[in-house]
Parts: sequence; structure tokens; C-alpha cells
Amino acid sequence: MNKTWVMLKANLANSYGIARITRNMRSKSAKPKHIAKYIGIAALVLAVGAGVLATVTSYYFLMAQALQSAGQLDTMLGVIAAACCAGSAFMSFYKAPGHLYASRDFDLLVPLPVKPGAILASKILSMYISSLGISMLITLPGIAVYGVMSGAGFLFYPAAIAMLMIMPLIPMVAGALVAFPVVWLGSRFKYSNAVTLILYIILMVIVIIGSMVLPMNMVNPGQLSADVINMASGLDFYPPVSWFAKALSGAPLWGLLIAAVSFAVLGLTSVLLARIYTRINAASRERHTRSSFKLGGVSVTGVVPALVIKDIKGFFSSYVYVLNAGIGMILFTIYNIAVIAVGFDTVAGVLELPGGEGLYALISAAVGAFCIALSSITAPSISVEGKTLWLLKSLPIRFADIAKGKILMSLTMTGPLTLINCILIYLTSGMGFVPFIAMALALCALCVFTAVFGLFANLLVPKLEWNNIVQAVKQSASVGISMIVNTVAAIGCGLFVALSGLPMETGLFASAAFLAVLSGLVWLYLLRKGQRVFDAL
Repeated sequence: MNKTWVMLKANLANSYGIARITRNMRSKSAKPKHIAKYIGIAALVLAVGAGVLATVTSYYFLMAQALQSAGQLDTMLGVIAAACCAGSAFMSFYKAPGHLYASRDFDLLVPLPVKPGAILASKILSMYISSLGISMLITLPGIAVYGVMSGAGFLFYPAAIAMLMIMPLIPMVAGALVAFPVVWLGSRFKYSNAVTLILYIILMVIVIIGSMVLPMNMVNPGQLSADVINMASGLDFYPPVSWFAKALSGAPLWGLLIAAVSFAVLGLTSVLLARIYTRINAASRERHTRSSFKLGGVSVTGVVPALVIKDIKGFFSSYVYVLNAGIGMILFTIYNIAVIAVGFDTVAGVLELPGGEGLYALISAAVGAFCIALSSITAPSISVEGKTLWLLKSLPIRFADIAKGKILMSLTMTGPLTLINCILIYLTSGMGFVPFIAMALALCALCVFTAVFGLFANLLVPKLEWNNIVQAVKQSASVGISMIVNTVAAIGCGLFVALSGLPMETGLFASAAFLAVLSGLVWLYLLRKGQRVFDAL
């Protein structure tokens, strides 16, 4: 147990930058600069967290009001438990390949005098802690709203928190077990990352379609309560959800049953996996190649094109990188294909949007802007270099060329898809040609801004020490900062178009010009000071 605890502390210190922060704070010369940087990052995280909490709380409040008016407030407990379990299962399925099956430090840990079971335990605990924050973020507001609306006593809150910490265990195990066949099956093929990426996208589409099957009307309270009650009745297939509601409704023995079953499932799975954990990692890390290899033609190209090709290969060499950084463009494409398949009028009918068909182009542009803001491909582009960054720094090339390569790589991934989706919107919405050009320019300008600002953020706060690539492309400060700023820029431009009183195409042209100016200012910084900052990494 002591060895497990030591490995867990080391993993958490490296994953969340605790070791790096401690090291930086010991440097007296650079301490003021680091203090200011960490205060800024903390303030940004708190601001975003407060915004997310406010949004989630408002949804739970509407739900509680609707259920209370229908005399079904206790149904809300089942919905909270289901949200906790679904979030845990999805995050575990998403993170298990990096935490359990493709951890970069596995080859270093195996030769140590530590049993595979201890390594597995530390990895499972690390994955549990990393997923617990998301689970709490989407469930604690619901517990608070339910407690206030139902007039629950003080003991209700610690009991609910304790149970919310236990509820994710079984879904976490299930998500991890489901993730292994996907990773293993992908490793059987020559293009393993491509196969694994396709499998993950297929499962993602299934999840999205499943979530659309259970729409909740947030406009009509009576319909909302009926939707929630119907959804809760469909969750009986997973007994711990109903046990959770019973335990917090005055029957604590059901809580003990949840704890007993959850720890039993976790313990039994851990014991069984520990016996074959080394073989599982070996199988998931295999790569099948051709038995014969012949060197093809050798071509010569310029510095920037060569860097673009290198970064594109690096991007597609990891399905984790593609799924995290490219998730927005994937969702944007899925959205447009879904609208073509079922028709936007169907979506508008489900959401009860007045004049929905007429708003199709505007709503689709807003969806596209949000998806592009999520696709910050350059935000981890320096971090993914990791400990091999010295190879890039040793080349006789300027940082300006490196920056051009990474930005062009990002635009190669986002630009064509953005134009294709804009054309799909144009062909299916009946919008005019000039508004179509304005929308395409605005969204492409947002693609440029996300690429330039993402590189700027990663240059200032890179994460070069990581055990698996998930930490670099998902858990780094530069990714969070970039996505927040991109989203704020997209929302700001959207509000300008909606509230300025100008024609839509004029507002979109102005937004495109504004984003171009911002991108130019950030690019000037990269040209003037980027080399010095890059050399100091």
C-alpha cells in the first residue's frame, strides 16, 4: 500500500504540475514572475468554474421547479446519480487508454521492485481522481438545489457527497474495460491509430444519438417534468441509481449496499486485472507492420512545408491528440450530416424554436463558431514535443518558421472542414451568396485566431513533462486558456452580430476583420519575442 501511495503522489504531482510549480517557486529570481502567472491561471480557472457552476445550477433549478410542481421532486436524485455515472463512464472510457494501457512511464515502473497490482492500483486511483472533479462539477449543484427545494437537513449534504464519491466506481471500471478492446483491436492493424480513432468516433456518434433520444424541454415546465420522469423510469436497468435515490430519501441501508457492491466490483476487477496487467499493456502496445519494407522516392522541400508535414504526422500519430484537439471539427461535421439526414425542422420541433427553419443558417453558424473554438490544435503543439523538444531546438531554423509550420498544420486540419461545412449549410439553408461568403470568412478567421492564439498560449505555459499524451493535450493550462479565450472571442462576435442592428452579413464581415486584427497582433508578438521565449524552454 505504501508503494502504491508513493507512485500515486508522484503521478499526481507530475500530472497536475505540482512538482513544476514547487520547483519554480524555489527560484528566487523568477519567483515574482511565476507567482503572477499562477495567480492569473488560478483566477481564470475560478472564473470558468464559476460560470460552469452557474449554468449547471440554473438547469437543475428549472428541473427542480418543474418536478416539484408535479410532486415528483425525488425523481431528481435519480437524474443526478445517472449524470454522475454517465460522466464517470465516459471520462474513464476516454482516459483509460492513456492512464492504464498506454502510460508513458509503464516501461520504467515494471523493472522496479513493485508488484503489477500496486502499479495498477496507482493508475486506477489516478484515473478516479482525475474524473472525480468532472463528476462533482455536474452533480454537486443538483444536490444543493435539491437540498434547498426539499428542505433537507444538514446531514443530507455530507451523506450525498460521500455517495457521489462512491457512485463513479462501477462506471469507471466499466469504461476502462470497454476501452481495452478498442485499443487492442486498433493495435491489430497496421494503421492502428486510424483504426482506433474510427472506433472512438463511432462510439461517440452512438453516444450523441443516444442523448438525442432523450430530449428534455427546458422551455415548457410541464413537458420538462414529464421528460425527466420518463427518463428516470428508463434508468431502472442500473439498480444503483434507484438505490442512490432511496438512500438519500431516508433509507441509509441502501447507501451501504451501494458502497459494498461498488467496492466489491472494484476490488474483484483489480485483483483479476493485476494478474494479467503486464500482458494487457504488452498487447495494447503492439504495432503490426509489413514484413517487408522498401524505401520509396526521396523528395526535397522547403523548411516550412517540411515542418507542416512533420506536425501533421505527429497529430495523426496519436488518436488521443486527434480526439481532444479536433473534437470540435468532428462534432461540427456530425451536426451538419445529422441535419441533412433528419432535417433541421425536426431539430427545431424538438427544441421548440419559433421560426426554426428560418434561423437555421444563423444557428448553424453559431454551432460552427463554438465547435471551432473547441478545436485548439496548436494549444498543445509544443507540449506534445515533450522531452524531445531539444531535437527541434537543435535544428538550424528560426522559431518563426516553427510557428508557421504549426499554424499552417492547424489550418490544414480546420480550414477545409470549415469550408465544407459552410458549403453544406449554404446548400441546405437557402441563404444568399453574400451571407454565405460572410459566414465562411468569419468562421475561417476564427480558425486563424484559434491557431495563432493557441500557439501563443502554449509558448507561454507549455507542459513538457508528462507520462501520457492526455496530460499534454487535455490537462495543460495552455489548452484551457486557449479554449476559454477562443470561446469568449466567438461569443463576443456572435453578440455583436445579434445586437449591433447591422445586417447579418455586415456584422459577420466586421467580425472577420476584428478576428484578423487580433490574430495579426498575436502574430507580431510571436515574431518579435517568440524566439527568446522558445529558446528559454
